[in-house]
Amino acid sequence: MVDNEKNVNAIWAFEHLRTSYYGNPFPSVSNRIEGLKRLRKSLLAHREQIQNALFQDFRKPPFESDASELLVCLMEIKSMIKHLNRWSEKQAVSSNITLIGTRSYTILEPKGVVLIFLLGIFRSIYHLFLLFLLLPLEIKLF
Repeated sequence: MVDNEKNVNAIWAFEHLRTSYYGNPFPSVSNRIEGLKRLRKSLLAHREQIQNALFQDFRKPPFESDASELLVCLMEIKSMIKHLNRWSEKQAVSSNITLIGTRSYTILEPKGVVLIFLLGIFRSIYHLFLLFLLLPLEIKLF
């Protein structure tokens, strides 16, 4: 792929994330969990295609593809579903001396869309692709 095409794809991905964010900036926890479940279902439905692509690109046998690529993503999704309710709760924090008698909380909310390129730490482009699928869910969480 030519560098210009990569730039166009990155810009398109960023604009898609931005449009999605502004369309529903504060999705409910149940909406987030449904999105994660749809992603898990899609990964499992396209398992053979993923295995074939990894074999063609990296010569990874199906078992290794499942163990090192698909299983990692499925475990991350499972962990996010398990902890999402707790992560979304407001957290009590100590109040300032001037606010004696009141309660203070930290509520984690999304502030926008950020596109981050982390090429060096991933073993394959597949992990990077899934990062950009899961990252908006994590960014919207915080």
